[in-house]
Amino acid sequence: MSVKLFLIFILISVGIIAACFFIYKTNQSVILPQSTSSTTTPKNIREPIAAGKYYSNNQNELNNQINDFLSQAETTTTSGTPKMIIVPHAGYDYSGQVTAYAFKNLGENKYDRVILIGQSHNIQFDGVAADTHDSWNSPLGKIKVDQIFIEQLKKTSIVFSDKKPHTPEHSLEVIVPFIIKTLGSETKIVPLLFGNEQSESANALADILAKTIDNKTLIIISSDLSHYPTYEDANYLDNETIKAILTGDANKFQNKITELTELNRPQVATLACGQQPIASGLELVKKLNWNGQLLKYANSGDYAPDSKNQTVGYASIIFNDYNMINQTITAELNSNEQKLALDIARQSLVMAFNKQEYQPDIQKLPKIFNQQRGAFVTLKKDGQLRGCIGIFEPDIILADVIKNMALSSAFNDTRFEPLQINELNLITIEISVLSPMKQINNADSIEIGTHGVYIKKGRQSGVFLPQVATEMNWDKETFLNNLCVEKAGLPKNCWQDSSSEIYIFTAQVFAEK
Repeated sequence: MSVKLFLIFILISVGIIAACFFIYKTNQSVILPQSTSSTTTPKNIREPIAAGKYYSNNQNELNNQINDFLSQAETTTTSGTPKMIIVPHAGYDYSGQVTAYAFKNLGENKYDRVILIGQSHNIQFDGVAADTHDSWNSPLGKIKVDQIFIEQLKKTSIVFSDKKPHTPEHSLEVIVPFIIKTLGSETKIVPLLFGNEQSESANALADILAKTIDNKTLIIISSDLSHYPTYEDANYLDNETIKAILTGDANKFQNKITELTELNRPQVATLACGQQPIASGLELVKKLNWNGQLLKYANSGDYAPDSKNQTVGYASIIFNDYNMINQTITAELNSNEQKLALDIARQSLVMAFNKQEYQPDIQKLPKIFNQQRGAFVTLKKDGQLRGCIGIFEPDIILADVIKNMALSSAFNDTRFEPLQINELNLITIEISVLSPMKQINNADSIEIGTHGVYIKKGRQSGVFLPQVATEMNWDKETFLNNLCVEKAGLPKNCWQDSSSEIYIFTAQVFAEK
């Protein structure tokens, strides 16, 4: 019996082992497909929500449309590295041509990353939300999100990761096809959205960007301008807003928005839907000493004439690095630009006597009038001085400098009585557009007839324009002696005093004929 029992035990054991092995293999056949399927989990990609609405969702149509926009856009003659652009985010039929001006003027420059900054139109929140997707899809292909750079930005408490505001937002998405088309899909993007109007967030973002961006980073600010005024009101309001932006001063921009809002023009819902992104960009401009230039302005009424009773404004503005300023700030006005400058001065006076304020239309003026340039306006009557006032280092653009100095020369030069209307046709206007001032150690480098001189000692100062020495037939010593006595109220040899500060500059001088 013991042998039979042993054999039965052996058979039962073998059966149990076989059953276990079968169950194991069966389970393996179920588990393996599950394991394989986990490797095909979809990646974290943001799909476009504006394609087919704001721009074409057809690859060929979109590619051709952007090509057409770029071919019609004009380029400026300035050099230097573009560091920031402001572009609109409306439908391509309305604002695509304006956007193309900015991308056309990036030239052959390439960037490792583009920081896209906009305002959330759908969700309100505190701070700045960075997108968490790995890449964004578009009809022109995918573009990666630079999550490594975003982690650097999150070292400040103002920036946090959240894809919820980005998923339904169009204002950054509509720029992506232009980026892919002009800069290439290998460029990475850093999508950032402001969630409210807190100025502290704008300042904080500028602070962290100033510390983290490099020469291969481009900033793109997304914003339309005035919403829904009439065509005429839009041109006026947007013109004023653009001039404030070009000062490069966030406070002046914010103050101008407040001032224009208080005008209560009909139908105006906002003057810049990306007000905080623009303010943050201008804080960065001030920190890094960039220089702004208007490339193109239009409003929806220009592309849809039937809608001129209710429009939206668009501007394309570029900011270049400080090296560009040094190269372009001394550029001279050509003959046509000189005539335009003199016309600004003349029209300012004409309209002042008509109790109206003249506003130079910077959209129609050449680019040089958008630069911050010093200038003097001189009025002469019968060949004699009738008024002369100027400014060396303005915080406004040249067009406004000429207007303001013309008015000051006519009505605020304390050496003369205010200009009278019966004198208007008897005066000749002369304009001197200045180069930046350069401090010198002594008078040896002064070239008579070429250099204007500004001298300062303590609280007293004086200036002579370059043409003064020529007109008076003075040599250098006489020129400087008269500058000290007549203009600065100092002893005639003050220019030889080591405690005096001496600055030289050049001027392009032109006058009415």
